[in-house]
This record gives sequence, C-alpha cells and structure tokens, in this order.
Amino acid sequence: MSQTKVMDIYTQDYASVNETDNLSKCINLFEEKRVPALAVRGANGKIVGMLSRRWIRRSALDPSSTKVKTLTRSPPTVGIHDNITEAARLMIENQVMRLPVYDGEKLKGFVTDEDIFNHLAQQDWGKAPIDKVMTRDPETVNHDDSVAKVMTLFRENGFSHAPILKDGLLEGVVSIQDVIDVAYGPRKRQSRGERAGEKIDLSGMSISSVWSTPVVEAERNEKLANAWKRMKQNDVSCLIIAENRIPIGIITKKDLLEPIAQESMESRQMTLQFSVKPDIKISEGARQAILKDFDSFIRKYKKHLGLGKLFVYMKGHGSMKKGDQLIHCRLQFHTSAAQFYSKAEAWSAEEAFSLALDRLERRVIQSKEMKLDPKQRWKHFDRFMESEL
Repeated sequence: MSQTKVMDIYTQDYASVNETDNLSKCINLFEEKRVPALAVRGANGKIVGMLSRRWIRRSALDPSSTKVKTLTRSPPTVGIHDNITEAARLMIENQVMRLPVYDGEKLKGFVTDEDIFNHLAQQDWGKAPIDKVMTRDPETVNHDDSVAKVMTLFRENGFSHAPILKDGLLEGVVSIQDVIDVAYGPRKRQSRGERAGEKIDLSGMSISSVWSTPVVEAERNEKLANAWKRMKQNDVSCLIIAENRIPIGIITKKDLLEPIAQESMESRQMTLQFSVKPDIKISEGARQAILKDFDSFIRKYKKHLGLGKLFVYMKGHGSMKKGDQLIHCRLQFHTSAAQFYSKAEAWSAEEAFSLALDRLERRVIQSKEMKLDPKQRWKHFDRFMESEL
C-alpha cells in the first residue's frame, strides 16, 4: 500500500467556479460534471480553495443567494508523487475527505477517501476483517428519544452515527446528516445571513421521524472490501455489526481510513496524531504539556502494548463561559496488543486531554491483552499491520 502514489488514483478532471458565484451554480456543476469537488477561483483568477457538495448540503444555506466564498475552504494539498497513506493521514487529521492534488504549482485534480478505498479493495487492505477496525460497543439511542437529545449526543461525543434500539434490539440507525436534514424546514422568508430553513422544536420531535431503516448490517468477520462494496451499493456511510439484533460494533468511512493513515508514520513506534476543529486553539505551552503527558504514558506502558498510534480528536461545544469554550476530547489508541477508547471534557485542551488520557490508562490497566508475552505481541502487531496494507 505504501508504494501506491496519489497519481495512480486521483480524479484528473475538475471544474472551477468563482468565489462570487452563487452556490446554485455549484449544484448544477456537480450534477453535470460528476466531480468530487470544485476548485474555487479568487478575483485574480487563481485557485483560492475548494468546495464540496457535502459542505453545501450540511450548511442548510439558501444556494440561490449564498456566495461560494461563504463555504470555500483551503484544505491541505498533496502532490501527485505522495503516497496514498499520506493523503489518508491528511484527511483524518484535517477532517476533510477531499484533497487538491498538485504537480508543482499546478492543480491537477482531487483525491478522495473513496478513490483510496476503490484502489485498495482488491489488495491486502481489502482482505482484512471488519473486526480489526470497527468501533466496538457503539453509543446507542432509544427509538423514542428526541432529535434534540440525539443532536446533543453527537455534539458531545464527536461521532456521526448511532444505532437506534427498541426494547433493547436494533431497530434503525441515525446519522448527523439525518438530523441536519430534518432540523430545518422550508422557509417562506429569509433574512440575510440566516439558514435556508426555519428551526423546528427538536425537543418535541421523536428520532423515529428521521431514522434510516432497514439497517445495513455486516458480519464482524467480513472483509473490508465487502464492507466498502456494501456502503457503495446502499449509498450509506456506515454499517452496523449486530449479534441477535444487539449492536456490538459500527464501521464508518473514517474507520476504514484510519488504518491506512496509520501506515504513514515514519517508523514503527508509538506516535501521536491530532485532529482538531478550527475553533480550538492550542497554545505552544499546552501542546508541549500534552506531548509530555503522552511521553510519560508511553514510557509506562510501551513494554506491555508494543507499537501503535494515538489519535486525538478535539472539538468545542456549548456556549462560551467567561471567554472559555468547553472542549470535548476523544482518544482512539491503536496498538499491537489491542485498541482502546476514551473521552473527556474540560475548559482547556490540556485538561481535556489529561482527563481522557487518565481514563484511557485505566482501560489499558484493565485489559487482558496486557498479559500477552513479547512474542505474541509482535505477532499480533505484524498481523494487524499486514491486514491493513
């Protein structure tokens, strides 16, 4: 997998719009050109960023009066000679699934997470079982929960899909996009800067009005290639793994991408990778404190866990309090022995990470995987790495 270059998989054709165009023009171009993203040109004609159909859909803005500039982003770029593992790393780290591809200073096209999955489906990565990358014991919601409650769950925990239970059994699945689609209805009048829809009372609306059913399921021992094929066939972005209608796992596109991104680490060692929302500002002092805590943690447990990578996701939520933003921190720790997850909230990035790391440490201590002897750990890690290649 590490030998595959971006030039082997990216979409070469692309279309462009001006930042002063309305979003409605972009929607028409997406339909006509079937491209993953549009290049955005500034007043001088140079490329200033990009725009995806997904961003338009999630914004709930009126496309007939909103300018392209409003939703334009400037994501990181990749070169045509970069490895696809590096592209995957940048996608995860910046939470952008479409990246501009450059040859020198010339834009050549775009590469997406789907380009990567399509290419790797018939390779070793596609032969790995779902069980290796799925999120175990996912958060669930009840069929009679309100849309407002589910929206809060998504916001506070940082994930985008949740299985829906009725009498303890799997009944459906809801995504953050389902909630966004229903949260704003048609609006007769709209003031400048307002969303295209009018807010509905979400606390009085049951999640049963927005969930997706039937659920698209998968078996934990199925291959990743099959999982990706099923997502495409059913036009979904997640699969539920259930036993006797009880959810035991969930796999999303991000779960498919993370092991590919993991291979981009320069050497086999314990590494740390951040994915931080733009509204979170981390000072250099706080970043150094976080790295120090991570180093201390690794020194204590590396001999038990072997090699791996810690993914750190941070986002702000809730209203500001005395100028501070409550920060949600979620950790995913992939190691040669096992996978661990934790989360925490605090009023600073440093404190949120510290609390989440403490909870992660307790789970590591409790893990039976720590009893593996060194040879078993190396075998486990090699199997894990090879299955994701």
